[in-house]
Amino acid sequence: MRNSLSPSRADIAGAVPPGSRRARSQGQFLAEFALEPDLDLVRADFRRSIQECVRVWARYASWADRTTRPTRALVCRLVGSSRNPDKPLSITTYKDVRGWLEDRGWLGTVEEGTTPWFNGLADPDARNTAATYVLCIPRRKHRTPLPDPQRPVNRPPSGSPRGDPERIPARASQKDQERGPRSARRPSSVRWRAAARDKPVKRLTDRHVAWIARPYKAAGWSDDDVGWAADHDPAGAQWRTRLDRVKNPGAWLRWRLARHLDPDTGEPLPSHSQVLAAANEQLLAGQAADAAAAATRAAAAVDPAPRAAAIRAQFGWRKR
Repeated sequence: MRNSLSPSRADIAGAVPPGSRRARSQGQFLAEFALEPDLDLVRADFRRSIQECVRVWARYASWADRTTRPTRALVCRLVGSSRNPDKPLSITTYKDVRGWLEDRGWLGTVEEGTTPWFNGLADPDARNTAATYVLCIPRRKHRTPLPDPQRPVNRPPSGSPRGDPERIPARASQKDQERGPRSARRPSSVRWRAAARDKPVKRLTDRHVAWIARPYKAAGWSDDDVGWAADHDPAGAQWRTRLDRVKNPGAWLRWRLARHLDPDTGEPLPSHSQVLAAANEQLLAGQAADAAAAATRAAAAVDPAPRAAAIRAQFGWRKR
């Protein structure tokens, strides 16, 4: 039986911003938010406050009704000030973060919280209530970056006296002819797609896969690490699902890669190659320690031959 104080399904659905949908899981929400392009346009301190608030709201989310309701004081205390982590986040910054997320469709307000002053006017015996939000994912296309205003889009003719000294030559070099035009280059991503003949990712473009793998590549993952993570869970076991039933390859790839995110921070876990490299370094360090210990024991060892010869000479023994 649903609690009478909890919001209804209609209230939650009505709070979803236009053009957004509710997040299905904590990992999906954090993975999708890591790809928000507007994060690169804000100051570093405000970006840090946004990311930390998002992690707190995701951590305290209840997926029974897909809402989150930590108090404002709790969020401010857990996030802390960017200048002084010992102090809580200011209420002004908290409101700015909430408005920033609501404007972009990541957060929807289901119920506003109440204060002691409001409760005193409405009902003296009423308790304070925390605001209830619903975590959402906006449906938006990848934004094309704006051109650099310092570099003109059009160049003067090659024969113009005002020609750019860096103008494109009329005849390309042999290396450029072998490589092809710049517009035909493929993004640096996903070599493993060539071998993924029966995988849903084969139906995605290279740019789509590179966009999904962007936070993992920023964490130092290689293309082979992304392919390994799409086929294995964090424990190393291979997924056993029928791939012919996948209807949305992009969501399928995002869901599998999201399994490799830290549930507390939302950051990518160490990749498969990074784990193997760390284990190899640990093995080499152990072998080096064993070799050093063996060398120390060998240096401290005493040759018994001179001592044995002295004993034989003392007692008149002969060596047979």
